[in-house]
Order: sequence, then structure tokens, then C-alpha cells
Amino acid sequence: MFTRFAATSIALAALASAIPQAVDVATGPTIHIDASTKFQVYDGIGLSEAFQRSLVMHELDAKAQTLVLDMLFDNKTGAGFNILRNGLGSSPDQPFDHMESIAPMAPKSNSSALKYQPLSKIRGDEYQLWLSKEAISRGVYSVYADAWSADGMYHDKHS
Repeated sequence: MFTRFAATSIALAALASAIPQAVDVATGPTIHIDASTKFQVYDGIGLSEAFQRSLVMHELDAKAQTLVLDMLFDNKTGAGFNILRNGLGSSPDQPFDHMESIAPMAPKSNSSALKYQPLSKIRGDEYQLWLSKEAISRGVYSVYADAWSADGMYHDKHS
């Protein structure tokens, strides 16, 4: 009886014998690096503070705020993240850590205007501007914002 294990073993043995033995197994392959060749540009490394993380950081006492911000963004004493992604809300409400949309209600028709809520109704920007300024003061040079998802009114199931 021919088992799957036996068939796999035979196939792997055949494959291994077909591969040319160009590398000396005792010394390993030789790798050449040309530092003058660039394959891509490295913009930096960052983090996302979506889902009200800036609100959480803002609610810490001053000493804890400084500690957390320095650990995240400072080049000498922390991780040195230099890109910050802020979130744009797309939720109709704010349960848990959802970020509320500035226009959570679908218009009555395609030609109707959206009804925007003032930022003060949805807790401002959830302290994203505060966090952005703190991050920039510690070396962040790229700040952008985007939504995790489109508002529910644009989904098939309205969720």
C-alpha cells in the first residue's frame, strides 16, 4: 500500500536531487552587499492612535503622559516613532472605543446634503490634535489621518 507519506518522501527526494549543489554546505553561501544600490526609500516607522488612544493618553496624569509620549516618540529615550496616523471616525455612535463620524446619519436621498455634527458634540477630535502636537515636539515629522472604514451608510448592510 502506497501512503501519502511515502509519496511525499519520494517527491521531496526527487526534487532535492534535481537542485544543483552550487553552495558549499560547509561554508554557506557568499553574500555581496552594494550599499550604493537603493531599492526603496524608507520613510520611517509609525503608529496608529485610532480608536481613541489619544483620549486615553490625555486622561493620564502629567507624569504618566510624559513617560508614555517619550517612550513612543523620543529618539533618545524611546522607540522614536516618526509617523503618526490619526483616525477619522466612521461610527454612528461611540460605544467602547469607536470613533464617531461627523456625519453619522444617512441623507434622505442622493441629492440631500449630509447633516454634519459639530466636533464639540463628539468630544472634539478626541485629543488627536493634542497628541499630534506632542508627537511633533518629540520628533514626529509625518502626521496623517484616515478612516478605518467608510461610514455605515455606505456599506451594504449599513453597519
